[in-house]
Amino acid sequence: MCAENADIQCEQLEVCVAGYYRVNYDEENWRRISAQLDSYGYQRIHVLNRAQLLDDAFNLARAGHLDYQIALNVTRYLSREKDLLAWSAALRGLSFLDTVLAGSEAHEYFKVVMSY
Repeated sequence: MCAENADIQCEQLEVCVAGYYRVNYDEENWRRISAQLDSYGYQRIHVLNRAQLLDDAFNLARAGHLDYQIALNVTRYLSREKDLLAWSAALRGLSFLDTVLAGSEAHEYFKVVMSY
């Protein structure tokens, strides 16, 4: 279970685990995680795990192991996020994208999407 009383079921979500590794889920579980985060029950997932999910998603996408669309879907809930730890993880990933896309047509689209 992703979190206590969560509306979604995931095969496994490492809860408050420290380690030097990335966790990549299959596409369906990423979709479920994104849906839980995008609900008003996002705090059912501990802030350490929210930050870890954001960090893993962006770094896996950067390494070519996860589609950026999936990584960006994980960020949809951020308008409700109040914890600096999760925001810090998201901003690292978004900052990298901003730098990589600078000067391209995609950068203009990225800026529009990020303004929402």
